[in-house]
Amino acid sequence: MKILLVQPPHYFDGGGRVPENFPLGLGYIARILLDKGHKVESLDIWAHQYKNNEVLDQIRAIDCDTVGISALSTQYAYVKWLLKELRQRTDAPIVVGNALATLSPELVLNNTEADVCVLGEGEETFTEVVENMSRLESVQGIAYKEDRRILKTPRREHIRDLDTVGFPAWDTFPVEVYLKNCQVEGTKPALNLISGRGCPYRCAFCSKTLSGTRQRSVDNIIEEIKTLIDKYHIRAVFFNDELVVTSKKRAYELCEKIEPLKLKWICNGRTNLVDLPLLKRMRKAGCQVIGLGVESGSQAILDNMNKQVALQQSKMALTNTMKAGLRPVVFMMYGYLGENKKTVAETVKFFRELPYIGTHIVPFAITTPLPGTPLYDMCIEKGLIRNEEEYLEGLSSGYSDYQREMKRSFVNLTEFSDEEFFRFKHTMEEQIVGDQIRGHPLQYLFNRQWLSIVLKETIGNHGYLKGTMRLSRAFLGRLLRLWGALNAKQQFV
Repeated sequence: MKILLVQPPHYFDGGGRVPENFPLGLGYIARILLDKGHKVESLDIWAHQYKNNEVLDQIRAIDCDTVGISALSTQYAYVKWLLKELRQRTDAPIVVGNALATLSPELVLNNTEADVCVLGEGEETFTEVVENMSRLESVQGIAYKEDRRILKTPRREHIRDLDTVGFPAWDTFPVEVYLKNCQVEGTKPALNLISGRGCPYRCAFCSKTLSGTRQRSVDNIIEEIKTLIDKYHIRAVFFNDELVVTSKKRAYELCEKIEPLKLKWICNGRTNLVDLPLLKRMRKAGCQVIGLGVESGSQAILDNMNKQVALQQSKMALTNTMKAGLRPVVFMMYGYLGENKKTVAETVKFFRELPYIGTHIVPFAITTPLPGTPLYDMCIEKGLIRNEEEYLEGLSSGYSDYQREMKRSFVNLTEFSDEEFFRFKHTMEEQIVGDQIRGHPLQYLFNRQWLSIVLKETIGNHGYLKGTMRLSRAFLGRLLRLWGALNAKQQFV
């Protein structure tokens, strides 16, 4: 059979996100379909950055037996439009998967042209849907339309051994785009992969499509990386897992086996699971950056989130990350339940007491209730979200100030008025950055990572004379920012 797999675009801050993360879910599905003898083609709208009229050109003469689309909850509005256009051009069944389908199947089937929603992992389920379209009741793990009714089949068990899943079918998609855009601290070519699925924690704001935690063996991960080196000559990898550092034993094994490959890499950790010896070992093995979900500098807010982290653990994790020579990517949220002037001041104080970690910690993400979370269910129950479809349609621009100030899907969970909400957020962010600069002026001016990137982008890309002029302007801008920080008023002391 002939299958068309579609990757819709991602938007953020009112514009398109750079396509830098290969669509692994579709890649795994394509691998299984190909292994079973099906013909697979892709329409990667994100990679090609197609505008709507270009998408219509691409689907004008669509010819396939089944269409499969992977979508997040934030892509609902676009997917609804796309499915309407597809239905006008083909009678082929349309199957939607990933978080949107898993967490909101009734909404998708009632309001779009989708025929089937895959619930949970798609590798086995989608393949069975393709091969059993006339008897969908025999396929586990789906919701589908039949005679204007929505039916759900029994839940499908997760794939227990992830090592049995073949590597993604990279060449079925425009992998060259992702190789060009994916990078680790400026090192290219690079590509993303996952070392496992799921997270053992239950943060109240985190939208999960999978329950539990399953890990690939480290040997299987290394085999995939070696394949990527052989096929695409990659020099860096980006681990997309929610949490790579689930245990120190596994993290040390990964470090031991990835170090001989002499790659740079990025991963996510957790502030209560990393210590200085582990972080130093990761740095020695080629890790450059670690993402850490700090979320808030207030213990009260962390407890409301069910984060299961003590504030002191986050302080130590960030301090040790800097000591180990790694760059922390600090994930922060603003506007969670219980946010007030006191918790905002506590977050400002939290960063003031840290060593210099940079100015990239802002802007904070605005708390956004997502389907599949206790936070979302609470908002439905209390009437804060009254129309789920309208709410999902408004999520298309992400979780930023742009999204909320446009009043799209904005849910104010705090004690602030809407005007105070944004005013305090901006004031807090300015003060946090100002405190970082004021407290560590030399580290700010002569930060090694900033200098290496700027030197590469100025002198490295523009020659000595023009590059030196650009570097001088960049350094002058940094001096002016330091001067502004030294003279700025502080609201949260």
